[in-house]
Amino acid sequence: MNDDYNGWGDSTVATKYIYQYLNDVLDLGGDQRLQNASAQEQLDYICQEVSDLTTSLHRAFVSDTGKTVVEHEKEIERAGG
Repeated sequence: MNDDYNGWGDSTVATKYIYQYLNDVLDLGGDQRLQNASAQEQLDYICQEVSDLTTSLHRAFVSDTGKTVVEHEKEIERAGG
């Protein structure tokens, strides 16, 4: 899929993977200890998992396009998109 106007370019994401990943994060990884932990510990876990996801998505984007997200956004801006 290549749609240069929506910002994705040549990069794609498996929707089912993202859905399952986030569903698992919201379930606190199925970890009983985390489910009974303090709200702060749960929030720390969720923030770390979302951070890991963004890192993984960025790596996939670079692999798909050969550019970082920032480089790609700058190209779109220069093209007037």
